[in-house]
Amino acid sequence: MKTNTASLLRKLALCLSASVLTFTANAALINVPYYSEQLYAAYNSVNQGLNQIGTFGLPSGANNKFTAIAGPGYIGGDYWGDFRTTWQFKLDELGINAADVTSATLIWTRGQILWPSANLAIDVLPISNLSNWNVIPMYGGTTIDMELPTFADPAQTTDQTDITNVFKTALGNATSNSGLALQFYFVGPYEGGGSAYQGGFLDTMSINVTTVPEPSTYALVLGGIATLLLIRRRVQS
Repeated sequence: MKTNTASLLRKLALCLSASVLTFTANAALINVPYYSEQLYAAYNSVNQGLNQIGTFGLPSGANNKFTAIAGPGYIGGDYWGDFRTTWQFKLDELGINAADVTSATLIWTRGQILWPSANLAIDVLPISNLSNWNVIPMYGGTTIDMELPTFADPAQTTDQTDITNVFKTALGNATSNSGLALQFYFVGPYEGGGSAYQGGFLDTMSINVTTVPEPSTYALVLGGIATLLLIRRRVQS
């Protein structure tokens, strides 16, 4: 009888050990979908050159995910066009603290390709406003990534980049009306000539966030360890 009891206790100890290791290894994973998206557009005379597109622009279309540089032959008239998409994320209702975030990865899908050689850049914008797009600037953000994989890469249509520090800062400052505003735009060289365009459409923007285990998980781990110690003493006796 004592041998059977000891064997059962050993089996229970093994199960508890596996559970403790599982809870210790697993961190929480949260997927944060984008809250809203807006297309921004700015135009400038072709005589002033592509690099002289102005310092401002206004949102021109919700849920229009066109991101590109376009020449006058595409737009019409004597203008270049700069088309940028800004994606906002609502963070105040996530129920996590910035200090608990271990990583944050921005993930997106490339949709229709309009010109194959376009590379992407991402800026974090200084203003996020979930109710008034007109106060969000088109220019003046801080670049967090440049020369991301080209639209034309046939082997990969989903891209990602690490935004942990940016996300933690935004999370710490989040309110009910402001979160995180990220802007995608095209970076050269421009290869389409005066009548073409470079860029494409983006879609399914989201952020995968990992956090340290919840306090309740630590409590469960400690309880499991205490139980293991008790079982060990019973087996040895």
